[in-house]
Amino acid sequence: MSRTLQNPQKLEPDPLKTNLTQAYREISECNNNVLKVVYDSNESPWLIITVHFDRKYKGKL
Repeated sequence: MSRTLQNPQKLEPDPLKTNLTQAYREISECNNNVLKVVYDSNESPWLIITVHFDRKYKGKL
């Protein structure tokens, strides 16, 4: 998760909540599945909302 936050391959704003950001990164140790981390960077420390593998991005980053 920390690699995804520190060096994401893709960043997107959350379509439903403008204060949230979605970060994506392929994880080679997990068969190149794409990890999605949704977080609020306005909080200190950042508030992690959810972390999961996102199938729709596999092979697309």
